[in-house]
Amino acid sequence: MSEQVMAAPVVANTHKAKNVKIKEENWFDRVMSTWLGSNIALLFPILFWSPVLLIVLTASVFHSFFAWIKSDKSISPELKANPNAKLQDLVASLTIDDLVNRSREQLDQLFELGETPTIQEISGPTDGRVLLGSFWPINSLTNLKMVNLPFFPWKGKVFNPITKDAGCGRNRMEIGPLKILTFPFETLINPPIFGTHNVFTLNYTLSGNPLWSRIIRDDMVRLKKGLYLGRANIKWGKGYVFAVYFTLRLKDY
Repeated sequence: MSEQVMAAPVVANTHKAKNVKIKEENWFDRVMSTWLGSNIALLFPILFWSPVLLIVLTASVFHSFFAWIKSDKSISPELKANPNAKLQDLVASLTIDDLVNRSREQLDQLFELGETPTIQEISGPTDGRVLLGSFWPINSLTNLKMVNLPFFPWKGKVFNPITKDAGCGRNRMEIGPLKILTFPFETLINPPIFGTHNVFTLNYTLSGNPLWSRIIRDDMVRLKKGLYLGRANIKWGKGYVFAVYFTLRLKDY
């Protein structure tokens, strides 16, 4: 009889201990025991580095903005020494990649010294490079080198002259093995937006283009045989504003 009385508290204590254990298993323990909990540690580096990356990005934007305001006004020695010299003498050694390193001032001068191409001379595929522009990130020579890395999809343009006064073409895009001809344009000779002589114009106001591309007008001049300098301009109000320079090279040169 006495043994049965003594056994009851033991059972009660065991039950009490089980209750305590269940209480300790709170919501945090349940979350940590799931797949999310086992992988939540991966979020900690992201949460830690996000403010750092935001600060770096903001600093980069401000740096590029102030660099754009100050702009590089340096003039190349060739242009400074021979302001009225023939273009052929100044750009004889220029290549498509050399133009990537030219300042905005130098590109302005080269564009003014360029000659008007004919519609028929620019035919077939061309290789292209993005040059300095008026907005971030292409208003910095440092950022521009990243834009022209192989993974950048824009590779140039393809031209098809139809008559001596007009033609058409498309932009060359490559994303890995995928090659696309898109954003069609028509070509004609026009008075310039910038400069004093006529330019080779690419008109994007075609029905098949998205609305944002129809406000773009590309003007091109010939630097030397097979090498061209272009200015992309954006419709703004009743006129145009400069957006970015680009260069094209015929595949055979």
